[in-house]
Amino acid sequence: MTSLARIFALLLFAHCAHAASVTLSLPAVSGSSGFTIPVTLSVRDAQGMGAFQCDVLYPPNLLEATGVDPGTLPTGLFNHNVVEPGRLRIVMAGDPQNPVKGSGTLFNLQFKVLHGETGAPMPLILDRARAWEQTKDSLEMRVTTENGSFQVGFGLGQHKWLIIGAVATVILLLVILAWKKKPRQAPMRAPECERSAQTKAF
Repeated sequence: MTSLARIFALLLFAHCAHAASVTLSLPAVSGSSGFTIPVTLSVRDAQGMGAFQCDVLYPPNLLEATGVDPGTLPTGLFNHNVVEPGRLRIVMAGDPQNPVKGSGTLFNLQFKVLHGETGAPMPLILDRARAWEQTKDSLEMRVTTENGSFQVGFGLGQHKWLIIGAVATVILLLVILAWKKKPRQAPMRAPECERSAQTKAF
């Protein structure tokens, strides 16, 4: 083996030995015009992630990015902005004492459904995703991305419990009205022969 090949092999071994990895993913979601829908940016098998950045690409004719909230995992400081319609950028500098480990929700993205008719799913893409370890050397991690999708359709969005409550109330009222309108049976009277027998006995 030549000296150049040996150096290359050592560098490759060092990279594989030290570089941690993480998987980022977006779900498949749906929603109706006028509703705000949550889209979770999830992390799987994070190995001490200290910093992170990525762009989320979405169809700007169907969705409007309205906000980003922290999820269940520690995020430290983060910022987000719409670089251009259809591109939401998220940057995070994690807590040095509490790096991201394991699996869970990193961020909850909020999108308003603008308009559209039910059709084929449109892609939600994780673009330019990068992450770094929370270590002294801040080694860059190997990032795997799993894209999601959005489809216009029936979605309860943020008003889910209001709609469920309204439907339950309507059903309860219908049951009460049906019960009140139900004909009531008259009290049963003793047969004529039995009443005659009782009279004679006295």
